Amino acid sequence: MFDIYKWSVLIASTLFTTFGFFAYWRNRQDKSNRLFGLLSLVFAVWSYFWFIMLVFGKDAGSATLWARCLNLGATLIPVVYFHWILSFLNLYKKYRFFLIGGYLVTLFFSVFSFSGIYISGVHQVAFFPFWPTAGPLYKWFLFLGYFALVGFSSYLLIKEFFANQGERKYQIGYVIIGSVLGYGGGLTNFPLMYGFDNLWPLVFIGVFMVMASPLVLSYAVIKHRLMDIKVIAVELLSVFISVFVLVDALLSNTQLEFFLKFGLFFGVAIFGFFLVRGVLNELKAGEELVKMAADLQLANVELQKLDKAKTEFLNIASHQLRTPISVIKGITSMMIEGDLEKIPAEKKQTFIKGIWEKSQKLESIINDILNAAEMTNQEYTAKIKQDESFDLVVLLKEIIEGFQPLIKKREMDLILNTADESILISGEKEYLREALSNLIDNAIKYTPSTGVNSESRDKRGERGKIVVTVKKDSSNAIITVADNGMGIPAKEIPELFKKFSRASNARNMYTDGSGLGLFIVKEIIEGHGGQISLTSRIDKGTTFHVRLPLRSSGGTDIKKYIIDKQQV
Repeated sequence: MFDIYKWSVLIASTLFTTFGFFAYWRNRQDKSNRLFGLLSLVFAVWSYFWFIMLVFGKDAGSATLWARCLNLGATLIPVVYFHWILSFLNLYKKYRFFLIGGYLVTLFFSVFSFSGIYISGVHQVAFFPFWPTAGPLYKWFLFLGYFALVGFSSYLLIKEFFANQGERKYQIGYVIIGSVLGYGGGLTNFPLMYGFDNLWPLVFIGVFMVMASPLVLSYAVIKHRLMDIKVIAVELLSVFISVFVLVDALLSNTQLEFFLKFGLFFGVAIFGFFLVRGVLNELKAGEELVKMAADLQLANVELQKLDKAKTEFLNIASHQLRTPISVIKGITSMMIEGDLEKIPAEKKQTFIKGIWEKSQKLESIINDILNAAEMTNQEYTAKIKQDESFDLVVLLKEIIEGFQPLIKKREMDLILNTADESILISGEKEYLREALSNLIDNAIKYTPSTGVNSESRDKRGERGKIVVTVKKDSSNAIITVADNGMGIPAKEIPELFKKFSRASNARNMYTDGSGLGLFIVKEIIEGHGGQISLTSRIDKGTTFHVRLPLRSSGGTDIKKYIIDKQQV
């Protein structure tokens, strides 16, 4: 029984050393792996000195020395384990002061680890000739080190286990299992140190639990896939066989036997090298297959997006483009057949005006589609000078002045409110002109008024009113475009800034429209580092809210921003 326990301790020591080394070697740049290597080292110090005490402890004096050496390793284990857990869970910054306190407490106990108040001596337990006897200070180490640090680490592990999911949850689960095996096995040693000698059978269970601990912990600490543990297993097998054959060769009785066995060792070492390399190549091929599968899946997603975009484009082409073309085609057919000459001059003029209006609408839709496509075209180069500074108030006045003929025709009011005579802003002026013009044009278009408009299907006696307000704070220009128009259904608002999206009541009011205007506006505003949102109530009106930084952090390349965004 004694020999079984003795050699089990040596195996546990070797496992800790070997697995700790390979886990460290796999990723030396990772702090968690380095700390796991250190944890394995202090575990090995504890178990190697335990083996030395069992084998070389010939008397009470020498056995006491080795007992104090092994307990120095035991003293270091809890704080290094706590440090590794904090690193593994990315909680080091949050609990660094706890860790500093843990190291200070450990340093205090380490100072007394070779004194009688820490380990008072050794005593016989069953068939073990020597077993460490705890001194009066040792119980405080058990409380502050073993139970406090390890207990708190266990609490953090369990908390993170339930807070995570997927692969990370499994990793933490393996760490919990490995910790239970390691510390549960180590815990069986302490009752015998306090004279509970009748519990000696527990140490056999404990040593096998400790042997299993590095296997589970190493699997958890290596952050790659399951194949990594296969590589480690092959490496360990090759090392153990090679070492065994080499030791057997060194113990040869004759020179011929030595050369034969050394040749065998050489052959086993070469075979092990190629075996490990073969497994590594297999792992690499597996990783490449996984990467290819991921790339293929990504390409498939992109193809689905392109297919959806194609469908959307065909839908808009079949409906929004067909409507004005049908009107133009119908009226020109009447002209060719001479039917237009048979109707009164006033009504004929209305038909001819319809051709002009529908051609304008067709041009507007085509421009929107071209602008949207241009914004995702990598070959497009912005022609506008970047990061130019201009007066936003002046720009808004120019835009509003341009809408005056339409405002008069619709019998509406378009008002500009500003508390500042001048608001200088950096950005690409013509893009912002397009965006702000689009917002005001939408407000005019979807605000029924007293004026007659051949396109609007909804007239009302109330005069339409649009108020554009611009002001600034310490770092932003703030623009609102508010109307008293038809409003937007609340459930449709989140979709309005997407391509080809139009509110249902807008489609009923105007059959024509690309559904690209607000998409373009949003891209331009966000490309300047700004924000856009809206609030709306049915039959009460809509207000667009725009925030633009007064000064950009550098050159504002709107097209590059949009291209990059579309590729994410």
